[in-house]
Amino acid sequence: MKSLKYIILIVLTAFIFNACYYDQEEVLYRFNPGVCDTTNVTYSQTIAPVMQASCNSCHSTTGASGGWITDNYTKLNVIAVNGKFYGTITHASGFSPMPKGSGQLNTCQISQIKKWLDSGSPNN
Repeated sequence: MKSLKYIILIVLTAFIFNACYYDQEEVLYRFNPGVCDTTNVTYSQTIAPVMQASCNSCHSTTGASGGWITDNYTKLNVIAVNGKFYGTITHASGFSPMPKGSGQLNTCQISQIKKWLDSGSPNN
């Protein structure tokens, strides 16, 4: 009888821990091409908002951490052209992973940035 109570306790514990699971949209749908639009990537509508949300708090004109400025096209383009921008956001070997102290940008954001970089990082 004690072993039956023990088994029931284990099963209930497993259900409780399973109930703590939560879905994250960016994880669940990161490989669904319908969710991430890379057909119309522009600096003003796509890249600048990502920079505002994830980078500019540390890398702005007023507080250029590491000497990097991401809050304007001209300064961002310098690191875009030399390859440092893509290396840091993809956490590539030899680059300081960014955003610092936070998770990597989501797959869609990285894909959009790559598309922008591959098109010559236009100021559009």
